Amino acid sequence: MITNDTQRLQEAFSAFLEAPTQQRQESLVAAAERYRDYWIETQAADRPVPSDAAAGGEPTTRYKRIYSVNRLQPDEPEVTLALQSRTSNREGHTWHVVSWRTRLTPSGHNRRFYVTSGHVWSINAAAALDMLTKLESLGGLDEKYFDLQRRPAFTVATSDDMNTSERSTLLREITMPDESWGEHPYFVVLNDPNEDWRKILLVDRETGSATFRSTTTDGTYMPRKTLRPDLAWYLDNSMQDTNVQQARVMLNELRRIVPQLPGPREGLQGTTP
Repeated sequence: MITNDTQRLQEAFSAFLEAPTQQRQESLVAAAERYRDYWIETQAADRPVPSDAAAGGEPTTRYKRIYSVNRLQPDEPEVTLALQSRTSNREGHTWHVVSWRTRLTPSGHNRRFYVTSGHVWSINAAAALDMLTKLESLGGLDEKYFDLQRRPAFTVATSDDMNTSERSTLLREITMPDESWGEHPYFVVLNDPNEDWRKILLVDRETGSATFRSTTTDGTYMPRKTLRPDLAWYLDNSMQDTNVQQARVMLNELRRIVPQLPGPREGLQGTTP
């Protein structure tokens, strides 16, 4: 199946090859940007890009959902936490990931970007704890789903276990200048089997708000967003995937901090295939 965005990109590319004028170059760039947004949306929705649209005739990343937990609250976008198998043509492996996904509005499209209209995605920390606990109870964090092919060892840095200087330096490396996570934010930074990546949990102790994000030093990765001009790290502007070992660390850290936070716990619905 060829989508409208795919067809527009192919037509714009063919026109540019035929006559590389300034106008056709601008049309090609516009079509490429639309296709990029389409590609990101298919990844967020856990749908493969149609084979016609992917280089070499194959989707670059494929997901298959195994377990999922949904957070359904009136007048709020649905949030899904899922255990999935992820196949990457780029890395040449299939492994299991724990994925955060959501919608832009209660009945709207899937969220394309982690940062939308200048706002990062966030969730109540107690709700995130409940969702991870529910996924654990379904078996979604079992050892049989561990990622053991891609250097399974990783380090964990937690803000409460650092001195003031270390805490300030690392917080600056994982946040944007206009962000505020309270006077004494709680955060956890995990390195990744891919040495160019970090997986991060941030919690505002005053509001109980939390977020899960990824950062990378890969300057060719898309969709990326600059964190700070002088940093080698970029923000991954898509919703977070972690491997199961990392997700278990996130769960344990939430169990550590959530009892100290304000806010009620919320009811959830868990699903299996």
